[in-house]
Amino acid sequence: MKPILLLLTILISQLSFGKQPFPNVEYSYVKVFLFNLETNFKERPDSYIYKDAVFAKTKAGEGVVLDKKKVNSLNKMLSGDVNTLLIGLSKCFIPRHGFVYYNDKDEPVASVSVCFECEAIRLWSKNDLRIKTDYDKMSVSKAEKQILFIKDNILDGVLPVFKETHKYKDFIASQKNIENKGEMTITREDTLKSFVNKLKANNIKTWKSNKGLFVEGYDVEITAGGDKYKFKTFVFEEESKFLFYDNSENPLLAEAEIVSPYIILPNGISVGTSLDEVISNIGLYDGISNPKIIYLESIGLKIAYHFKNNTLVKINLYVYQ
Repeated sequence: MKPILLLLTILISQLSFGKQPFPNVEYSYVKVFLFNLETNFKERPDSYIYKDAVFAKTKAGEGVVLDKKKVNSLNKMLSGDVNTLLIGLSKCFIPRHGFVYYNDKDEPVASVSVCFECEAIRLWSKNDLRIKTDYDKMSVSKAEKQILFIKDNILDGVLPVFKETHKYKDFIASQKNIENKGEMTITREDTLKSFVNKLKANNIKTWKSNKGLFVEGYDVEITAGGDKYKFKTFVFEEESKFLFYDNSENPLLAEAEIVSPYIILPNGISVGTSLDEVISNIGLYDGISNPKIIYLESIGLKIAYHFKNNTLVKINLYVYQ
């Protein structure tokens, strides 16, 4: 009995002081991304590079694969006492570097978001992380050494860390391999099967992740003859909008513009998804490289995927009766 009690005591103490093996899930490889490139934000910056099936909508590029030696070093540091980094040395948190852990099916299973300006991190895992923070156990010197370790040992030769934040946007603009140009139109019925019978209002309510709400309303159109028609609308986080064919209880979608990463389409695609992942989802193996817009068409449905820096930034849906 005593050994069991001793083990429980050690585990509890580790959870209390920002310690837990990380990642606590099986993975195959890790990619590093830049995000939150702006200096003047019109809305709240992304706090996580990836969390709960959603990528940061500000993510830029396809990411850089981190070599195993660096991954092991990062994991060793994160599995130690990161209590102070989890709390942060500043009240702000605008992470610009993110590590995403993928399984052997190329699915994200864990992530680390790092803010060098605030000297803070956020951890996420598909499996529950029960790390507790304790302000009484903060060590500024330890946190400063850890954040410097990530900069000088993990990111060195992989992605830059700038003191002047405007340089992140300049750096991405200089990467011509992720510049998006041109348009493609693809007609493939099989790639849109997941949307069949899922384009009515009650179905669309299920598209969101665990964050955000659909706000219902209606638009009014008056004909030249004075007839008045109402059309149901959904608005999600103020900027993503859905317009339906009528104002019945469960009408068919007419069109939509989606800019929130928290709306996940029936095919698993959402704003923030990388171009490579969208192409894989479509099953596209030829065409122009790095298109700015991909139109995916079938009978009764057209999807427009809009890209910037090889990241999906907007989705338009058009439904035809």
